[in-house]
Amino acid sequence: MNVTISIHYKKNDVKVVQRGTFPVDYRRFKENEQLEVTNVAKGFLSDIKKEMGKIDIEKVTYNEKYDITSALIPFI
Repeated sequence: MNVTISIHYKKNDVKVVQRGTFPVDYRRFKENEQLEVTNVAKGFLSDIKKEMGKIDIEKVTYNEKYDITSALIPFI
């Protein structure tokens, strides 16, 4: 199973959206959907930060409709 994660952020006052489609563990997804997607999003966010440096996160969603920004605040 795959989910699409979108990370909306600002870098040097320019708004950017990066999206990616990632596999999730179906069993863990069914047990706790938000936790599984948040773990995948943390990895994607980490990759973006390595590439871009300091960024200001505005919003993180998956499958274009579920907002998981608040779950990622400790990692932003």
